[in-house]
Amino acid sequence: MAAKEEAARPLVLSASRATDIPAERGRWFIERLRAGFLTRINPVNGRARRVELGQARAVVFWTKDPAPFLPYLAEVMDRGLVPVFQFTLNDYEAEGWEPNLPPLSERVETFHELAGRLAPGSVIWRFDPLALGPKLSAEALAGRLTALAGRLRGSCERLVVSFLDLYPKVVRRLARLGADPRPPGPAETEALLEAFKRLKESPGPPLSLSACAEAGDYSAWGLTPARCVDAELLARLAPGLAGRPELFAGSGGRMRPLKDRGQRPLCGCAPSQDIGRYGTCGLACAYCYAGR
Repeated sequence: MAAKEEAARPLVLSASRATDIPAERGRWFIERLRAGFLTRINPVNGRARRVELGQARAVVFWTKDPAPFLPYLAEVMDRGLVPVFQFTLNDYEAEGWEPNLPPLSERVETFHELAGRLAPGSVIWRFDPLALGPKLSAEALAGRLTALAGRLRGSCERLVVSFLDLYPKVVRRLARLGADPRPPGPAETEALLEAFKRLKESPGPPLSLSACAEAGDYSAWGLTPARCVDAELLARLAPGLAGRPELFAGSGGRMRPLKDRGQRPLCGCAPSQDIGRYGTCGLACAYCYAGR
């Protein structure tokens, strides 16, 4: 008989790379916080594991529409959890690649409202993935991104981007939907990178730029490797996390963030416990690797 797997007691929750909890399962999340635990199904082996929530001090939310979650935000903080939002805010309305999201104008308003309710740096803008189509050139996409940056000015300190990955599951999904996004080619990628460089150098509040799990070196254009679950940011927002051995190695002034060994080799994230389940998101984005 196999030994019972020990319960997880994470410091940091990831909610979630696998599904949009703020958009669709906010009530479930709050109910699990109140209960003090949840059950997570391992996506690799299908085994269930109890996750105790009493020691958690921060939660990183991954979402394209946090508006439904706003009524629960105060309770999250009252229960001692520091929230950080990875807010994916793309402009693909004309292409119809994100069919179940509110209009872009509403999502921009939500971004400002959310940023106004949290500590500076707590809401991170993602434009993810960067994709082109038959009627969407690199220049047009760069223009949309630049315009969106202007609309978010004053509420956004950090932009994270990544390029479309055509995993086999994504290819099958696109074929089934008859959708047509594609990754930029080399010259198109450089055109986008030049736009990022101009954006970084533009006057106004500084905007840091980073690329998520990309093999290319984009430092010449001002992009650094992303750390979406950022131990240093979390330690600043939740001082009790500074120097914790679950997140940092070393001692004194030589502390360095640990890497989550359960993520892709190019991922820079610190250790966290993801609590979502693949195949449950109903937003139906055409390019999604995690949806139904």
